[in-house]
Amino acid sequence: MPRSIVAWFVVCWGLFLVAALVVGAMLVALYQDTTSQRTARAAANNSRACDAIVREAGSAGALERSGAKAGYAAAVDHALASFPGVEGGIWQSAVGSLAYAYPTYEGSGQKTDLPQAEEPTIRQVAETAASARRPVERKRDSRSQVLLISACPMAGAAADITAWTMTRVVSIGARPFLLATTGLALLLLKYGTRSPPCG
Repeated sequence: MPRSIVAWFVVCWGLFLVAALVVGAMLVALYQDTTSQRTARAAANNSRACDAIVREAGSAGALERSGAKAGYAAAVDHALASFPGVEGGIWQSAVGSLAYAYPTYEGSGQKTDLPQAEEPTIRQVAETAASARRPVERKRDSRSQVLLISACPMAGAAADITAWTMTRVVSIGARPFLLATTGLALLLLKYGTRSPPCG
């Protein structure tokens, strides 16, 4: 036991600080778990959206051979209309993008251009799916978001044509992150300003 009032206060402050840090760590862990769950749900939704493009555009193989890419674009737009936050298209190896759509884009105007920053990754995933003739998924983490890309071979189309979808899961700045950081800040403020009851 501490023999002086100063030592007693140091012990009390130390205990309060440890308690605050433990609760803060629990809040951060809760946030990370929530982000993992949101990422898993987004990945499943992304995969379903890719399958929806395949179903919608499955009968459009002849359109590509005749050069009518508009049919693919309409199919992608219609397929993704019920998947908020998901963009996607149809890719052909050695040719590139045959169609792109983002019908639920929340910005101003209609987004019709393939994302240039993600194009190399889209190309890699789509061409891997085409060569393997099976669905392929990729996840790319950054400090502020998780990027999810899925690609699946087109049924009834040429072997080098795949559908692809992409979605983003925001981590920093999202509501769970703000709640966790706010809770930690309030705990530290509370325990940093009040007098400890012990002693």
